[in-house]
Amino acid sequence: MRTDIDLVHVIFKTHLDVGFTDYARSVIDRYMNTFIPNAITLAETMRERHPEEPFRWTVGSWLIYEYLERATSDQRTRMENAVRDDLVAWHAVPFTTHTELMDERLFRRGLRLSQMLDARFGKRTIAAKMTDVPGHTRAMIPLLAEAGVRLFHVGVNPAATVPAVPPVFTWRDEATSTDVLMMYQQVYGDVMVLPGTTEAVAIVFTGDNHGPPSPDSVRMTYAKLRHQFPNATFVGSTLDAVAECLLRANPDLPVITDEIGDTWIHGVGTDPTKISQYKALLRLRDRWITEGAASDAQVGAFERALLMIPEHTWGMDLKTFLPDYENYATAVLAEKRADPMFQHFEASWTEQRSYITDALKTLDGTALQAAAEAELEAIKPRRPDLFGYRAAPSSTFETDQWSVGVDEKTGALNTLILKPAQHTLADSTHPIGLVTYETFSSADYDRYWHQYIRDREHGSVRVWAHPDNTKPGLRVDAHGSWHPRVEGIWTREDSDTTHILVETSFADDCRQIGAPSVLTLEYVVDADGGITLDVQWFGKPACRLPEAFWLTVLPVDSGEGAWTIHKLGGEIDPMQVISGGARTLHGFNGAVTHHGDATTRISSLDAVLVAPGRPSLLDFHNRLPDMSGGVHFNLYNNVWGTNFPMWFEDDARFRFVLRAGPSR
Repeated sequence: MRTDIDLVHVIFKTHLDVGFTDYARSVIDRYMNTFIPNAITLAETMRERHPEEPFRWTVGSWLIYEYLERATSDQRTRMENAVRDDLVAWHAVPFTTHTELMDERLFRRGLRLSQMLDARFGKRTIAAKMTDVPGHTRAMIPLLAEAGVRLFHVGVNPAATVPAVPPVFTWRDEATSTDVLMMYQQVYGDVMVLPGTTEAVAIVFTGDNHGPPSPDSVRMTYAKLRHQFPNATFVGSTLDAVAECLLRANPDLPVITDEIGDTWIHGVGTDPTKISQYKALLRLRDRWITEGAASDAQVGAFERALLMIPEHTWGMDLKTFLPDYENYATAVLAEKRADPMFQHFEASWTEQRSYITDALKTLDGTALQAAAEAELEAIKPRRPDLFGYRAAPSSTFETDQWSVGVDEKTGALNTLILKPAQHTLADSTHPIGLVTYETFSSADYDRYWHQYIRDREHGSVRVWAHPDNTKPGLRVDAHGSWHPRVEGIWTREDSDTTHILVETSFADDCRQIGAPSVLTLEYVVDADGGITLDVQWFGKPACRLPEAFWLTVLPVDSGEGAWTIHKLGGEIDPMQVISGGARTLHGFNGAVTHHGDATTRISSLDAVLVAPGRPSLLDFHNRLPDMSGGVHFNLYNNVWGTNFPMWFEDDARFRFVLRAGPSR
């Protein structure tokens, strides 16, 4: 009981998963036709019958924006009145995202939705909230500041490790001298006294896609709060009002400058096809903007469709829709996929891929649509054509800029010397382009369960957190790791490029699990000194057993100098990540750069995950990385369950561009 609190901001929310509890289209339909109208009705009812216990519903900007776009004239008028009567509110971000999967332009597009609503209704939104995902990147701070967002609330999934941050703090990006007030709560939302004030906030949630509460539930909430704060006045409030309260009070808050990151980011490695297409369309959008080829309206509609890719829900809930904890073996899965339950579940991942198609549909009938279709066609995996190639007489190659050597066992580069500076990047113990296929054991999951899951033995948490975060019923005794073996090396020289094509295969034992029948690596050395690596695999079976693919870049001087990871337009040092944050795996949207004796920049056109120091999945050891181990790009993994794709059988392609030059 707190008798010193005189005002309580009561904020009612639900957690939007665009999927999880059903197909995404059904979830959206339920919000549009049931939840939102019911929330307005509830707000009107409470205002009329219990004005001392007001209900005001806060949601992300995307729901309100989309509702107004899709509604009938009568529905739109009702929503407009509800907004003007302070019955419904939005906050500054569209929904919860895996923020590191976005680039700065797409992040700005998400913020633009609330700005458009503000302009329409004469509001000023200065607060944002994301729920469930445990953390986000510091690189978003200058983008939030640019949009006038002063407060960002994170409500962490109840099972996930909470980063070691205070409940309220200032998060600062030193490179841009910008900051944002942060509120961190260990559940989706809770009661918190606002520091330096006599006010409190109560963020009251219904469950995932549960919609608004009942009138009785609202009244019960107020009864509990009156007992907790007997001298307080209660207002149906917003996150903006909370932000204004804190800004007025200006309390002396801790300042944090470290990266936090997303400890759930491994989930976005589960569908390489979707991610490769998504990244290609973002690059195409950049070209359109640079060339003035697309109107603002066309870019806006295109980006709004692509925003659905980083939304944090990627399919249906395993626990509800595929509670099968026996059929993991690859041969068994091939049979079980004919089962209607498996097909129903798998269809939810196909639905999530349709966001790519939705983006193209916004350009329907235009030259831009044809350009986008051509771009997606161009990036498809294709077996290399050996026309013009010859069998390489040796595994070493010389160009004007580089001395190059290929490991005859693995296909990785075991010699890479930049000639002008005589700078050695790769040698026999420091490979570049080393592919690893990894499988995981029951013991790996047991370790991760004890490292990462809090309150893991609490019955109400364990019942859902265990199937969400592990593979119940998995019977794999040993961790496995394999490199491909070289089957042949070919070369071709054009006027200004040298092509080195390596065909590899995997051992039979790992092919029976989930490794592809063929993996090729093509190194293209350009006259300007750039090296493009094109990795493709073919004939991969669908595998429900936990697996991962990695590509290692381990420069000789990896442990010297500094590494940076490009996220949302900013550079993040993997050695400056807070305890409990994403120290072992990062999402990125540009390049990873090593600032050593030379500056080595590795740009990724397709892969979006990188592990600093060593490949790391299912090992939340919470140590800062040893960067002498280089960086390891995760090409694919299916280690997480929950609602992410759990098997993948497509041919796949991953392209990287390496450039090295003088250290700056």
